Amino acid sequence: MRATTHRSFGASATLVLLTLVLSANALVVNLLPGFPAGQSAQPQQFENWSTEINTNVFQTTPKTVDELVAAVNWAAAKGWRVRPRGHTHGWAPTALDNSVNMLSRVLVVDMKSLNKVCAHPEDRSIELDAGASVDSMHDALKAAGLALGSAPALGDITIGGALAIGAHGTGVLASGEERAPGTTLASLSNLVIELDAVVWDGKCYAVKTFKRTDPEIGPFLCHLGRALITRVVLRAGESYDMRVESITNISMDELSAAPGTQGKTVESLLNSAGRMEIIQFPLTPNPWLKVWSLAPTKPESSRAVDGPYNYPFSDSINKSMSATINLGNTLAPGGIVVSAPIVWDSVIKGLAATHSADIWGQAGDVLRYVRESTLRVTANGIVVHCKRADVQKVIHEFHVKHQKLTKEYAAKLLFPINGPLEIRVTDVDCPGDVGIEGAVMPNLTPSRPYDDHPEWDAVVWFDVLTTPTTPFAPWYMKDIEQWALKNYAPYAGVRSEWSKGWAYTVWGGWKDTEIIKNVIPKSYGPHWKAAVETFKKYDPKRLYTSALLDAMGL
Repeated sequence: MRATTHRSFGASATLVLLTLVLSANALVVNLLPGFPAGQSAQPQQFENWSTEINTNVFQTTPKTVDELVAAVNWAAAKGWRVRPRGHTHGWAPTALDNSVNMLSRVLVVDMKSLNKVCAHPEDRSIELDAGASVDSMHDALKAAGLALGSAPALGDITIGGALAIGAHGTGVLASGEERAPGTTLASLSNLVIELDAVVWDGKCYAVKTFKRTDPEIGPFLCHLGRALITRVVLRAGESYDMRVESITNISMDELSAAPGTQGKTVESLLNSAGRMEIIQFPLTPNPWLKVWSLAPTKPESSRAVDGPYNYPFSDSINKSMSATINLGNTLAPGGIVVSAPIVWDSVIKGLAATHSADIWGQAGDVLRYVRESTLRVTANGIVVHCKRADVQKVIHEFHVKHQKLTKEYAAKLLFPINGPLEIRVTDVDCPGDVGIEGAVMPNLTPSRPYDDHPEWDAVVWFDVLTTPTTPFAPWYMKDIEQWALKNYAPYAGVRSEWSKGWAYTVWGGWKDTEIIKNVIPKSYGPHWKAAVETFKKYDPKRLYTSALLDAMGL
């Protein structure tokens, strides 16, 4: 009798489930009455790259800008919020957080179907839909004989997402080098010629074009998700070739030595090549140092490459493998003492096996070197503005503090950091780089110069990485962030890198209200308030916001 009852219940449950699956579209229409005809909004999982944000929300995927505008106006009429979605390769909950769910009246708009790309070699520009990937941008530029001077290492992010957070690469001008026309060594936002955004026009939300000379474009160039961009046009330069050397025999102590020290220091590398990245793995003396240099002809020792992502040994870790590694670091964080040398050895062997320690190719290829399939870590983001002459001092002091903190935690048998310290150096944003007279400065890029310190002409980017649920990681992040704010104050300015972790308490990132409400806005001076007013004007219904953006006063 029990078996019969069980079979009867199972058959009924299967029928109900099948009915729900077959009528999913009708169910969505009932839940979202009046949603634009021909479009659907389906319950979808929203998960960021590090998996720290994982929730279910209503999502629509517009195929045209008209469909996007229709969905936005539906949301405006119904009192919903609108959050754009790209490849979700980020950390900060500026789009949404885990408190948002299917009952939260939040509509996620997947932008990836709006992905047209068209390069214009005649005026050295490229036009992109906001959902186009950085990969597709580089490929189109390469085909047109164009390139960027600097770019994010990742290609699997949308151009809209990259501009929203002021994405950057690495590099300053080497000694005696002149900037190539149409290029910048600051943020990608600094290259915008014009953009389209869906904004309030007094009656409804509609597309408006902002030229780079428009006084109101500044906040849209890096908006943190407080706007919805549909199309951008970027300036580019002529294509060029670069050599990339991976160097593993210089110690971190030498690279980050005290100012004035002779040897292979960061200062000497910037003077000779201008472009470098340090990846210092925990508990290892030498980092993986990459140095890019301009090379019109292939050096004899270099291997020519004709595509991106030339370090497969470092970014061939699938999501399941990342989850396993994260679990191991969570349950046995002290295991880093054993695993760190193994990781370092894999880099040495990987460079040798792939013949990638010295490569040469077109800029758009060798500037891209991190794929989505790298280890899924979380990261803080500390941005230090200083005089270029003080870059060595800034890096020296950070290295010393990082080592000291790591040892202090280890003495307590705590190992909160199991990923590398990454360091890059860039220029500050300069509107003149775009080659348009009267070009407006971005309001909110982390690389925007300080008005009251024009002598701060360099930006040092620090990221400390660790797997997401490593015990006591927020404690360490809080310690290093608070130290940076105090230590650099006498001679440099500190900001946060929008896509990463910041405003730490022992409970995690984006929770220190003093940093969120006062420290960060103050670092942008009057341009923060100006951005707030512009967003208020063009989004009076506050469609484009989130809990974190609300807390920041944006």
